[in-house]
Amino acid sequence: MRQARRLRPFSALTRQIVFLNVIALVFLLAGLLYFNQSRQSLIDARLSSLREQAEIMAAGIAYAAGNPDDPMGIDLQEAKASLDSMVPVNRTRVSLWLNDRAPIHDTGFSIFNGQVIQRPLPAPEQGLTGFLGYIYDWVTARLPTNAGGLVIRDAKRGLFDRNDVRQAISGHTVTALSQSATGELFATVAVPLQRYRVVQGALLMATEAGDIDHLVRAEKLATLEWFFVALLATVLSSILLASRIARPIKKLADAARNIDPTRARTDQIPDLADRHDEIGDLSQSLRAMTGALLSRMDAIQSFAADVAHEIKNPLTSLRSAVETLNRISNEEQRARLLDVIHDDVGRIDRLISDISAASRLDAELARAEMAPVDIERLLAAVVHVYVQSDPALEHRLILDVDQRSMAQRSSANSGLIVPGLENRLGQVMRNLIDNALSFSATDGRVEIRACRLKDRVEVTVDDFGPGLPDGGTEKIFERFYSERPSSEAFGGHSGLGLSIVKSIVEAHGGMIRAENRLAPDGKIMGARFCVSLPQ
Repeated sequence: MRQARRLRPFSALTRQIVFLNVIALVFLLAGLLYFNQSRQSLIDARLSSLREQAEIMAAGIAYAAGNPDDPMGIDLQEAKASLDSMVPVNRTRVSLWLNDRAPIHDTGFSIFNGQVIQRPLPAPEQGLTGFLGYIYDWVTARLPTNAGGLVIRDAKRGLFDRNDVRQAISGHTVTALSQSATGELFATVAVPLQRYRVVQGALLMATEAGDIDHLVRAEKLATLEWFFVALLATVLSSILLASRIARPIKKLADAARNIDPTRARTDQIPDLADRHDEIGDLSQSLRAMTGALLSRMDAIQSFAADVAHEIKNPLTSLRSAVETLNRISNEEQRARLLDVIHDDVGRIDRLISDISAASRLDAELARAEMAPVDIERLLAAVVHVYVQSDPALEHRLILDVDQRSMAQRSSANSGLIVPGLENRLGQVMRNLIDNALSFSATDGRVEIRACRLKDRVEVTVDDFGPGLPDGGTEKIFERFYSERPSSEAFGGHSGLGLSIVKSIVEAHGGMIRAENRLAPDGKIMGARFCVSLPQ
């Protein structure tokens, strides 16, 4: 199915863009063909032109057919000859009436200069005009008839209406729009034939059947020609627009679909930042997301390898002790081996607990919603818990909060308020204080300071221990790295504490650094851990 989609010349999005743009144009064309107001104006113009022609012809016939012996009469032969002389000029049918019983002459049966008048048929439409004419006829045949407010007279009983003859003989001019038996429209006009203000008859004129339809059709064929020009422009612009949208999106989708976790790198996602639009933003977001996923995958693989390595050491020691225990009969040696087994089991238990806590940490930081946390109150609560559990720590834990920050607590965007997870930030402070206490002497102080620097809150934890080893300021934050005092038993710590601290701080958008505090003479006075959190 996926291969079948790729074989199509245009993507689904391209087809949708072209379809939506074209369908709007088609509806516009249908409205023009059905509701076009020019139809009414064309008909009005044709009726007005026909009336003017009839009036001119009637005046000319009355003048030419005047009887010198009878000023009020008319010479019928001259009237017929004058009417016939005008037939080649007018592609209309003209009838001359003296009363409403029958016409005395009709150009529909005219013979001029001894020959029957022949009117050549128009040349058939060819090329683009013929093609558009075929489309127009096909469409209009399927559209409902729209009279546009016009009154159309049924002319199935004849071309001319005797009521029009009577009104013209009575001195009135009558124009009408009629429909033939085949459904074609034509215009008729009846004007009085008069001389010296005396009505001597009536002149009736009618356009050819379908003349009105041909005028409307010609007008709308011109509309169709412009429609096809607009259609071509619309399709080309739609394809161009789709190529700017659909192709890069398809390219991004294919790149995302073809990512191989074993060899994927950020550069597999196309870099479209130079577009400076939403698709460029999408490209950058996909690249950033892919980079984050790859980094997470690398971290998971590295973490799994470190876990396997750390657990393997106590397991190897445990297996060796168990195997040796069965071969030793000395009770003292057996007791020492049992102590080793007990220590290894405890070490494995601590590793598994810390590993489990570290694994849950990432998921919790990703899902939890942060809330305002008062760092001053948090530090006071943490120190209080330490003092409650060991009163001797009351004089060892020194908490110092910047008084300026305390005075500004009531104002907006001031004090020591940061967005975060209170329990996790509390874990950061406890881990740092535990670490400082473990490296300090029995009566050594641990100083905790908090202050506000511009738009950040900074917390420092200072101890008076031996300080950090050379090159250890970054290494101490690595997983399973443990540099403990010589007084502590081996395996008492998993080496995940400071690594977890760094993960929590970075998840809050902060930074943590470690350094040695130096005396003026360059002697190490202890270690300092500095946590900086954004407000």
